[in-house]
Amino acid sequence: PACGVSFKSPRNLRVHKHRASMGELSKCNMLVVSKKPTGRHADANNDNYSTPEWAWRELFQAVPLLKKRRLWDPFYNDGLTAKCWKQLGIRDFVHSRGDFFQRATIPRHDVVVTNPPFSKKQLVVLSLLRRGKPFILLLRTSVLFTKWFRRLLPTVKLVFPSRQVNFDAANGKKLTFDCVFVCHCCGPRASLYMCPLQD
Repeated sequence: PACGVSFKSPRNLRVHKHRASMGELSKCNMLVVSKKPTGRHADANNDNYSTPEWAWRELFQAVPLLKKRRLWDPFYNDGLTAKCWKQLGIRDFVHSRGDFFQRATIPRHDVVVTNPPFSKKQLVVLSLLRRGKPFILLLRTSVLFTKWFRRLLPTVKLVFPSRQVNFDAANGKKLTFDCVFVCHCCGPRASLYMCPLQD
């Protein structure tokens, strides 16, 4: 069956087609939809936003086993993730620079935990599935209603933050979205975890 993804970035679509032609995406028959870039997705430099510490804290409270695993965040952005994780008591992790899609070797890790660029989320998911390791991605809740995501439902658990997540960009821009942590082959005991509301 088709992988059912869509892309707003023409470059992402080209990369996807190339990987499919090389046989790297075994379930893709290239019935993908290309969407014209709009808004911040038209500029790759405007698709990197930092996750606030409180959101990471809620994830680690929902999935405490993560503190005993080696984590990898492959999207460096401004490096704020490393600072947040250290403050939250996470000691064994890698927060690396470099192009996630072009990386020839990957760090030794147990779980990928990251806030990927939203415009590249489908390609990130496909790449992580191919690597066969557990991962947790912070995504907008709108992803739950897409065709490509529904094919993942049997293998994922969801952690909903207590409130909308406020993202900060290095250039001072701010965005706020309803988001969800999508956990593949890992996560809380229940398939759906709602973080307690904060006063």
